[in-house]
Amino acid sequence: MMVWGGPPRAQAQSLSPMKADIVTFGAQGAGRIHLRNPYKSARRFTVSVFDENWHQVKGARLSNSRLALAPGATTSVFVVVPLKQDRSKTFYLCATSYPFYGRGTGMKGEVCGKYRIIRRHL
Repeated sequence: MMVWGGPPRAQAQSLSPMKADIVTFGAQGAGRIHLRNPYKSARRFTVSVFDENWHQVKGARLSNSRLALAPGATTSVFVVVPLKQDRSKTFYLCATSYPFYGRGTGMKGEVCGKYRIIRRHL
């Protein structure tokens, strides 16, 4: 008799929150996201900011754009995105993971969240 336990569980890196509105009174918006490494091995991560057309946002600043996370670890990344003259702006923040060579799974992973900056006037 063969017992089938179902499909294997997928491990997925995550950004939290995946979607958010950032309200500002100034010429830039800032927020903090949390990044998690679900893998059983340490991973290298790069974090990038893209506009609605998937071009990198010029002038965006990140507290950590390149980092390493231990298995199961979570960290936070602070992002500042310029708004210029627009009343609102949508951007994507993407985290891409890479294995350390010779350790763990060799797959590359990527997760992106969608965020919107809204400028309020006094």
